[in-house]
Amino acid sequence: MQTTILFVTLMLLLPVSVSAQTVGATIRGVVTEKSGAPVAGVQVTLVNEETGEKRQVLTGAEGEYALAVLQPGTYRLEGESGGFRKYVRKALILRVGQEIRNDIRLEPGPPAEEVVVTALQSLVKLDSPSVGFVIENQQITGLPLDGRNFLQLSLLVPGTAPSAPGSPGSVRGEFTINVNGAREDANNFILDGVYNGDPKLNTFAINPPVDAIREFEILTSTYDASFGRSGGAQVNVALKSGTNQFHGTAYEFFRNAALDARNFFARAQDPDPKYQRNQFGFSLGGPVRKDRTFFFADYEGRRVREGITRVTNVPTSLERSGDFSKSFRPDGTPVVICEPFTIGRDPAGNLICNEFPGGRIPEGRINSVGRAIAHLYPAPNLPVTGQNFVASPVLRDRDDRFDVRIDHSLHHASNLVFRYSFSDRGLYEPLSGPSFARVPGFGTNIPRRAQNFMLGENHVFSSALINEARFAFNRVAAGSFHENMGTSL
Repeated sequence: MQTTILFVTLMLLLPVSVSAQTVGATIRGVVTEKSGAPVAGVQVTLVNEETGEKRQVLTGAEGEYALAVLQPGTYRLEGESGGFRKYVRKALILRVGQEIRNDIRLEPGPPAEEVVVTALQSLVKLDSPSVGFVIENQQITGLPLDGRNFLQLSLLVPGTAPSAPGSPGSVRGEFTINVNGAREDANNFILDGVYNGDPKLNTFAINPPVDAIREFEILTSTYDASFGRSGGAQVNVALKSGTNQFHGTAYEFFRNAALDARNFFARAQDPDPKYQRNQFGFSLGGPVRKDRTFFFADYEGRRVREGITRVTNVPTSLERSGDFSKSFRPDGTPVVICEPFTIGRDPAGNLICNEFPGGRIPEGRINSVGRAIAHLYPAPNLPVTGQNFVASPVLRDRDDRFDVRIDHSLHHASNLVFRYSFSDRGLYEPLSGPSFARVPGFGTNIPRRAQNFMLGENHVFSSALINEARFAFNRVAAGSFHENMGTSL
């Protein structure tokens, strides 16, 4: 029993050797001198140029070093040892979940002198067999997105394709992907290193605004077992955090139907079907206390009003009273009204029945419930047989979402991060689908609310022991309710 507890404890305390679901990057390498011999005891320092955060480690007996659980950002790498010039590597960019190798070669000379390296970073993965691609911030903010859904940029990744139109995860303005032939519900979504999934269709719970995302990674195959859970892609999203400089954005995107062509199916005497879309928001980040505490917050709202034009057929005033004498099929033949229980077939297989005289159902034969249902339909407004009614009821879509993040350096060996993300949507569909009513008054209200909370702490116990702890809460509540639910018709 004691052996088991000791083994589990060691596994929990060795995140450098055992990877985890994290947005943190890792940099490792070997320090050598001019002859190629490894140099032990070299102090390697990594400085985040955006926040001033500093991490230090001493090289081992074979000259090796490793720094893990690093936030995505731009860094400066330094190597110092007595008898050698100081090594400086500037503008070293670490991406979300990235593992890179940077070997250091020290030149003999006084430590006061510097050797500044500006070589380009290698794009070849040397320390991981996983196949993945990082969508950088410049791509996220610079490429056009219909609806500002960041996941659309996943189509830049080889092996990724949009789901079939009408699939469960691609309706009502949503977007899903198939990766390497896997199902659309086989993907796993991670936000700042914690689970961010909607269990209904296994899509994301929180869809952050574009201006809130620093970058995201899509792992498509041979990722390590720490991700697990899903056999498709791993979508690993890193939100922005505050820095020593204030930065922010404000925006609004507006569309309406002022210059659109007239809807062919709408009646000329009716107002044009409504269309108006507003998408607006802001983001702001900066220091609370320089080099120590930082904040980042964002909000995005969307308001859509869209007239949905549909043509259908409704009972005429005569048909509501049981008179079908003036009713015709689309091909021009009269409508035949048969007495119940008299329908059959003649020897040739033709349909036969006893027709009501004159195509009129006697008053006493009309069921009161059926009469009430018939009067729920609106009156015809088109003189077209089989297509005597057109309407453009308005779809309403309200969506609000925000993120709040605080990063705080407790001391040189411990960093604390807190984030809360919230999303609330209210969608009203006046016409819910092809198999539902195609007249106003029978739509569907679809509310959805999602929350994702994360509290994490990174602690450096020594140059060889780092612990990353994250506590998360993820919740999604959604429903589908008939219009006028609870009202007696």
